[in-house]
Amino acid sequence: GQHCPVLVLTSETDQECRLKALQMGANDFLNKPFDFVEGLSRVENLLAIRSMYNQIVEQNKNLDKLVMERTQELQLESQNREEAEKRNIYLARHDLRTGFPNRLMVEERMQELVDSETTKKFALLVIYLNRFLEINHTLGYQNGNKLLLQVASRLSEISRNLNGVLPIEHSGDKVESFAVLEGVNFAVMLDVDDDQNLLDEDVGVFLEAMQKPFEFQGMSLYVGAHIGIAVYPEHGTESDILLQHAHIALEIAQSSNDQRALYSSTIDPY
Repeated sequence: GQHCPVLVLTSETDQECRLKALQMGANDFLNKPFDFVEGLSRVENLLAIRSMYNQIVEQNKNLDKLVMERTQELQLESQNREEAEKRNIYLARHDLRTGFPNRLMVEERMQELVDSETTKKFALLVIYLNRFLEINHTLGYQNGNKLLLQVASRLSEISRNLNGVLPIEHSGDKVESFAVLEGVNFAVMLDVDDDQNLLDEDVGVFLEAMQKPFEFQGMSLYVGAHIGIAVYPEHGTESDILLQHAHIALEIAQSSNDQRALYSSTIDPY
């Protein structure tokens, strides 16, 4: 069979018969009469060749196994590395407390809008939560982060249902239009064109939503908010400038009796 060498002993001298024997799987042949020592030597040689062949086959199997195992290890390492890279990219572009897009993603999205030839005008809203420092001191930062997620979820839900809200993140079927800048500062972008009334209405919706209490651990907590607004291109043509001016407008809103403020160079103390 496959693992047994075949030595044919024959009295045939016809060349065609010999070729047929080799073609059928014989490894060698001897013509009768033959010398016993020569026959034994032929048998030993065939067994030695077969032994070496079997060793090579076994080594190849082991080598194939090692190659397969190493290939699987490399594939797993590559998969783990890709997953780690995706995870690191996700963490770099999302708020760790809430999972919402962060400042970096807001800046990227604004720059895309600025670089787009079709973008004419949009507004950046920076929303600041009032009384949150007091809540953190009273309930602890762990509970404060839980409440922060509840607040962010409410504002995110509102942003998805407003007309003219611009998406910040596209992830599969998920579209997110709300972002966490830092601390208790959030961001929303609106495609307002030249409709100032639409901008005022949308800002009013956010402020009204923040006047409603949040039910948390059997308590009704009132947070409230102030909003600073900067509009492209009037208040800046770069993402960092728009963010800076929206924060300045927020400072003005916090220091006045109004809950909102639109940036203007006339009110810029810097």
